Amino acid sequence: MKKSKVLTGIFGCIVLWFVGAYRLATESLSIYPLILSVLFVLGSPVAVVVMIIKLKNAQLNGNLH
Repeated sequence: MKKSKVLTGIFGCIVLWFVGAYRLATESLSIYPLILSVLFVLGSPVAVVVMIIKLKNAQLNGNLH
């Protein structure tokens, strides 16, 4: 597993979380953009936690390149 790919994924999820939170806080959205913003806000932190766990496991097992 490449460390740069995991860190890029973590960064991307954090950016999506901020975009979703910003859109929820600043705009009155119709139903489709509202659903996407909620999915970004709820799904991104979960993805970040999973990627951090995978990164820690790879470091412990020595599978990190």
